[in-house]
Amino acid sequence: MNCYLDWASTTPVHTKVLEKYIEISKAFPGNPSSQHAEGKKAGIFLSNLRAKTAEIMGISAENLIFTSGGTESNTLMHTSLLRNKRRGEIIISGIDHPSVFEYENIYKDFGFVVKILRAPDGYIDLGDFEKNLSEKTQFISIMLVNNVTGTIQPIEELVKITRMFERKKGIKIHFHTDAVQALGKIDYSLKNLDVDSASFSAHKIQGPKGTGMLFAKKFPQMIQSGGGQEFSFRHGTESLALISASYAGLLQVTRNYYHNYKNSSNLQNIIINTSKNSPELFTLPINYENNKAAPNITTICCRAIPAEVITRVMNDRGFSISAGSACSSKDRKKRERVLHYMGFDTKAASTAIRISTGPTTSSEQVQQFCNTLHNEVKLLHKMLGKR
Repeated sequence: MNCYLDWASTTPVHTKVLEKYIEISKAFPGNPSSQHAEGKKAGIFLSNLRAKTAEIMGISAENLIFTSGGTESNTLMHTSLLRNKRRGEIIISGIDHPSVFEYENIYKDFGFVVKILRAPDGYIDLGDFEKNLSEKTQFISIMLVNNVTGTIQPIEELVKITRMFERKKGIKIHFHTDAVQALGKIDYSLKNLDVDSASFSAHKIQGPKGTGMLFAKKFPQMIQSGGGQEFSFRHGTESLALISASYAGLLQVTRNYYHNYKNSSNLQNIIINTSKNSPELFTLPINYENNKAAPNITTICCRAIPAEVITRVMNDRGFSISAGSACSSKDRKKRERVLHYMGFDTKAASTAIRISTGPTTSSEQVQQFCNTLHNEVKLLHKMLGKR
């Protein structure tokens, strides 16, 4: 059996996405920045793509640029801070993606003070967040949906607290969110979140790898130079084929959102119920049942069995799963970092595996996975007991 259950890492490219990539690659040979006929044709097409993408996302076209993915989108916003002459305070969460969390040392090298928030049981605490705000706070970066556990952070409430603090102190604080795992998975509105910027990636929604989006109310000055593309914020020739394919993927997840959400929820219930009925398995104490987590990501711990062993055994049985984030899968400390900042002990963190589903994942596949996982963990426990 070959069953892919690592959709949070990357998704299979949708057929219509591939078709769109080939179509646009053939139709637009020109550089969108060129002034000849083919270039102007490409430039107009790019403008239309930006407008249509922005419309789906509920934002204005002038607030959207295209990047190479979520990591670059995060990096662009964080790097822009290095131009600030005043070295203030930065707030980031300990559960964020490495492209955010690992900026801690960079900021410190440039003289900023970095405050890292914990997330008890998977969620940023509003009171703790408010205590960390100060008149020196310049930038806040907290992800919307966690890529390891799927927990949805209270971004709207955190931003409201930030805006009230801004008005009280007469200062401006930039609030950024990594929304890569949220796009197409949960119902949210950038307008309601009121964030200053947000990052997205196409390959998480069955789009192509190597392209993403960045929303910003206002794009700051960058420290690098180039050809002036993407409002002079992200330099480099735009790939119309990739951007168009990304839009095709966005169309699919938008049109099928409610069906996909219901399917993911049903699959998650199967996984949760299996763990409840198995003494060897348990989900981390995350409130999966009250819409506080994305339904496509579920974290399970296998008592006393290292995550590396489980993922290898399940891979041999034909199931593709991961031990945490793909970006940290080769480094155990990095992989377990998110769970530690959520307050889970080392034993639990070291045995945690992530199961993530997608639109084409069936209940039969997930049930087969659960049955196999239950049997394999039970067998491993017996083997350990004999030693």
